[in-house]
Amino acid sequence: TRQIGARPVWLAASTHAGEDEIVLEAHRRIRKTFPDALLVIAPRHPERGDAIAALAGGAPQRSRGASAAGADVFIADTIGELGVFYALAPVSLVAGSLLPTLKGHNPVEPAKLGSAVLTGPFVESFADTFAELEAAKGAVTVRDADAIADIVLHLWTNETERAALATAALGATSA
Repeated sequence: TRQIGARPVWLAASTHAGEDEIVLEAHRRIRKTFPDALLVIAPRHPERGDAIAALAGGAPQRSRGASAAGADVFIADTIGELGVFYALAPVSLVAGSLLPTLKGHNPVEPAKLGSAVLTGPFVESFADTFAELEAAKGAVTVRDADAIADIVLHLWTNETERAALATAALGATSA
Protein backbone atom coordinates (compact mmCIF):
# COMPACT_ATOMS: atom_id res chain seq x y z
CA THR A 1 0.00 0.00 0.00
CA ARG A 2 2.95 2.35 0.53
CA GLN A 3 3.78 2.02 -3.16
CA ILE A 4 0.19 2.69 -4.22
CA GLY A 5 -0.73 5.45 -1.79
CA ALA A 6 -4.09 7.07 -2.47
CA ARG A 7 -4.07 6.27 -6.18
CA PRO A 8 -7.09 4.47 -7.61
CA VAL A 9 -6.21 0.84 -8.35
CA TRP A 10 -7.88 -2.06 -10.08
CA LEU A 11 -6.81 -5.64 -10.68
CA ALA A 12 -7.02 -7.90 -13.71
CA ALA A 13 -6.59 -11.34 -12.12
CA SER A 14 -5.61 -14.60 -13.79
CA THR A 15 -5.31 -13.13 -17.27
CA HIS A 16 -4.60 -15.27 -20.31
CA ALA A 17 -2.90 -14.35 -23.59
CA GLY A 18 -5.22 -12.06 -25.55
CA GLU A 19 -6.86 -10.62 -22.44
CA ASP A 20 -3.90 -8.44 -21.44
CA GLU A 21 -4.38 -6.27 -24.52
CA ILE A 22 -8.04 -5.77 -23.59
CA VAL A 23 -7.32 -4.70 -20.01
CA LEU A 24 -4.43 -2.47 -21.11
CA GLU A 25 -6.77 -0.73 -23.56
CA ALA A 26 -9.35 -0.30 -20.77
CA HIS A 27 -6.63 1.17 -18.56
CA ARG A 28 -5.62 3.67 -21.26
CA ARG A 29 -9.23 4.90 -21.24
CA ILE A 30 -9.37 4.98 -17.43
CA ARG A 31 -6.19 7.08 -17.26
CA LYS A 32 -7.86 9.81 -19.33
CA THR A 33 -10.06 10.42 -16.28
CA PHE A 34 -7.65 9.29 -13.55
CA PRO A 35 -4.09 9.92 -14.83
CA ASP A 36 -2.55 8.42 -11.68
CA ALA A 37 -4.58 5.19 -11.84
CA LEU A 38 -2.80 1.87 -11.35
CA LEU A 39 -3.66 -1.40 -13.07
CA VAL A 40 -2.26 -4.57 -11.51
CA ILE A 41 -2.17 -7.49 -13.94
CA ALA A 42 -1.78 -10.91 -12.33
CA PRO A 43 -1.30 -13.45 -15.13
CA ARG A 44 -2.77 -16.92 -14.68
CA HIS A 45 0.63 -18.28 -15.69
CA PRO A 46 3.36 -16.17 -14.03
CA GLU A 47 5.92 -17.14 -16.69
CA ARG A 48 4.00 -14.77 -19.00
CA GLY A 49 5.18 -11.82 -16.89
CA ASP A 50 7.94 -10.71 -19.26
CA ALA A 51 5.64 -10.73 -22.27
CA ILE A 52 2.95 -8.73 -20.43
CA ALA A 53 5.53 -6.27 -19.12
CA ALA A 54 6.67 -5.73 -22.72
CA LEU A 55 3.06 -5.20 -23.87
CA ALA A 56 2.72 -2.61 -21.10
CA GLY A 57 5.76 -0.62 -22.20
CA GLY A 58 8.23 -2.16 -19.77
CA ALA A 59 5.94 -2.28 -16.73
CA PRO A 60 7.61 -3.26 -13.44
CA GLN A 61 7.30 -6.89 -12.38
CA ARG A 62 6.79 -8.29 -8.89
CA SER A 63 8.89 -11.36 -9.80
CA ARG A 64 11.88 -9.06 -10.31
CA GLY A 65 11.38 -7.25 -7.00
CA ALA A 66 10.19 -4.09 -8.74
CA SER A 67 8.00 -1.49 -7.05
CA ALA A 68 4.58 -0.29 -8.17
CA ALA A 69 5.48 3.23 -7.03
CA GLY A 70 5.09 5.62 -9.93
CA ALA A 71 3.97 2.89 -12.34
CA ASP A 72 0.67 3.00 -14.21
CA VAL A 73 0.77 -0.79 -14.73
CA PHE A 74 2.30 -3.35 -12.37
CA ILE A 75 2.75 -7.03 -13.24
CA ALA A 76 2.03 -9.32 -10.29
CA ASP A 77 3.77 -12.35 -11.80
CA THR A 78 4.31 -14.38 -8.64
CA ILE A 79 2.62 -17.42 -7.08
CA GLY A 80 0.58 -17.25 -3.87
CA GLU A 81 0.05 -13.50 -3.63
CA LEU A 82 -3.19 -12.98 -5.53
CA GLY A 83 -5.15 -12.51 -2.30
CA VAL A 84 -2.94 -9.56 -1.37
CA PHE A 85 -3.80 -7.84 -4.64
CA TYR A 86 -7.53 -8.64 -4.34
CA ALA A 87 -7.47 -7.05 -0.88
CA LEU A 88 -5.70 -3.94 -2.25
CA ALA A 89 -7.98 -3.45 -5.26
CA PRO A 90 -11.50 -2.13 -4.72
CA VAL A 91 -12.42 -3.48 -8.18
CA SER A 92 -11.17 -6.75 -9.71
CA LEU A 93 -11.72 -8.34 -13.08
CA VAL A 94 -11.71 -12.13 -12.73
CA ALA A 95 -10.18 -12.87 -16.12
CA GLY A 96 -9.99 -16.09 -18.06
CA SER A 97 -13.45 -14.93 -19.12
CA LEU A 98 -13.04 -12.35 -21.89
CA LEU A 99 -12.41 -14.67 -24.85
CA PRO A 100 -14.67 -17.47 -26.13
CA THR A 101 -11.85 -20.03 -25.86
CA LEU A 102 -11.69 -19.50 -22.07
CA LYS A 103 -13.98 -20.83 -19.33
CA GLY A 104 -13.56 -18.46 -16.38
CA HIS A 105 -11.94 -18.57 -12.96
CA ASN A 106 -13.26 -18.76 -9.43
CA PRO A 107 -14.67 -15.45 -8.10
CA VAL A 108 -14.89 -16.51 -4.46
CA GLU A 109 -11.52 -15.10 -3.32
CA PRO A 110 -12.11 -11.51 -4.51
CA ALA A 111 -15.65 -11.64 -3.10
CA LYS A 112 -14.38 -12.75 0.31
CA LEU A 113 -11.66 -10.06 0.28
CA GLY A 114 -14.08 -7.19 -0.42
CA SER A 115 -13.22 -6.45 -4.04
CA ALA A 116 -16.08 -5.68 -6.41
CA VAL A 117 -16.18 -8.52 -8.97
CA LEU A 118 -16.15 -8.00 -12.72
CA THR A 119 -16.12 -10.88 -15.19
CA GLY A 120 -16.20 -11.49 -18.88
CA PRO A 121 -19.08 -13.51 -20.37
CA PHE A 122 -17.17 -16.79 -20.77
CA VAL A 123 -17.45 -18.49 -17.35
CA GLU A 124 -18.46 -22.07 -18.19
CA SER A 125 -16.23 -23.58 -15.48
CA PHE A 126 -17.89 -21.45 -12.78
CA ALA A 127 -21.30 -20.90 -14.37
CA ASP A 128 -23.27 -21.74 -11.19
CA THR A 129 -21.17 -19.46 -9.00
CA PHE A 130 -21.45 -16.55 -11.43
CA ALA A 131 -25.19 -17.15 -11.84
CA GLU A 132 -25.58 -16.85 -8.05
CA LEU A 133 -23.42 -13.73 -8.01
CA GLU A 134 -25.38 -12.08 -10.79
CA ALA A 135 -28.72 -13.01 -9.21
CA ALA A 136 -27.54 -11.35 -5.99
CA LYS A 137 -26.23 -8.32 -7.93
CA GLY A 138 -22.75 -9.24 -6.74
CA ALA A 139 -20.91 -9.24 -10.08
CA VAL A 140 -20.90 -7.24 -13.30
CA THR A 141 -20.33 -8.85 -16.70
CA VAL A 142 -18.17 -6.87 -19.12
CA ARG A 143 -17.50 -7.76 -22.74
CA ASP A 144 -14.76 -5.40 -23.93
CA ALA A 145 -12.29 -2.66 -23.01
CA ASP A 146 -14.92 0.09 -23.17
CA ALA A 147 -17.26 -1.75 -20.80
CA ILE A 148 -14.41 -2.50 -18.40
CA ALA A 149 -13.28 1.14 -18.36
CA ASP A 150 -16.85 2.40 -17.88
CA ILE A 151 -17.61 0.16 -14.89
CA VAL A 152 -14.23 0.67 -13.19
CA LEU A 153 -14.66 4.44 -13.45
CA HIS A 154 -18.26 4.20 -12.28
CA LEU A 155 -17.41 2.08 -9.24
CA TRP A 156 -14.45 4.28 -8.27
CA THR A 157 -16.71 7.32 -8.24
CA ASN A 158 -19.73 5.63 -6.61
CA GLU A 159 -18.43 4.13 -3.37
CA THR A 160 -21.92 3.24 -2.12
CA GLU A 161 -22.60 1.22 -5.25
CA ARG A 162 -19.15 -0.40 -5.16
CA ALA A 163 -19.64 -1.38 -1.53
CA ALA A 164 -23.09 -2.79 -2.28
CA LEU A 165 -21.66 -4.88 -5.12
CA ALA A 166 -18.87 -6.20 -2.89
CA THR A 167 -21.29 -6.93 -0.03
CA ALA A 168 -23.66 -8.78 -2.35
CA ALA A 169 -20.73 -10.82 -3.71
CA LEU A 170 -19.65 -11.74 -0.18
CA GLY A 171 -23.20 -12.77 0.71
CA ALA A 172 -23.62 -14.87 -2.42
CA THR A 173 -20.33 -16.69 -1.93
CA SER A 174 -20.74 -17.26 1.81
CA ALA A 175 -23.97 -19.24 1.53
